[in-house]
Amino acid sequence: MAVHGRWWVAAILMVGILLPVGVLLAVPPFAQPQWYHQFADQRSCCGITNAANVLSNIPLVVMGLWGVWWLSEPERCRARLQPGTRWPYAAFFAAIACTGLGSAWYHWAPDNQRLLWDRLPLAVAFMVLVSILVWERIGPRAGRLLLVPLVLLGAGSVLYWHFSELAGRGDLRPYLLVQIVPLLLLPPMLLGCASPFTRSGDLWAALLWYVAAKACEALDRQIYVLGQVVSGHTLKHLAAAVSAYMILHTIQRRTAKPE
Repeated sequence: MAVHGRWWVAAILMVGILLPVGVLLAVPPFAQPQWYHQFADQRSCCGITNAANVLSNIPLVVMGLWGVWWLSEPERCRARLQPGTRWPYAAFFAAIACTGLGSAWYHWAPDNQRLLWDRLPLAVAFMVLVSILVWERIGPRAGRLLLVPLVLLGAGSVLYWHFSELAGRGDLRPYLLVQIVPLLLLPPMLLGCASPFTRSGDLWAALLWYVAAKACEALDRQIYVLGQVVSGHTLKHLAAAVSAYMILHTIQRRTAKPE
């Protein structure tokens, strides 16, 4: 599937890659701020510390396992996936499930060591999803060629951050790139690159739910003080699970467009 011939799509994709790379290269290396681990809701329940932030990862694990289960039957998804993309989609949902488990482990006793297991599968999930969208909207060859390098890039950014922290010179910049660049690339890809399937609007919903998750994360304490019922970070986990569900919902219900 080729790009619609719109030069602005290629231009925006290049800007979406080069601009954040240039900005972060201009910024000196910086470590993980330790205040990040001080979440607003630190209440315990039934012996679980930080219970809301731990337990709110259950929907994320469920969504990941549901996706892997649904993709385990080739006949069920044959008409809804391009040839060769079933395993990348399964890898994406497996990474989502691992993200939920890693996040729960991290929130039980937040520190840099445990944060590794939250971020590592999330970075892999991001990179697999980008390669899938390239596969479906730009071309299978490009998607296949990018899959492994992007996964290595995502995992490598987290491992680089982790070992730089252990060495006493923490550098969070590569991981931030892995977070930022896909969010900048997805809108022009969804707008300017044709999909061979219906229900592209569901992917916009998935993107918006993830943006909402990041907004809740940034407003963790502000949301919590509204009534001390739920924190922004807890809502982040729930919104991220909805985002994962929207991707699963898309591939379960879409159909191939006429040639």
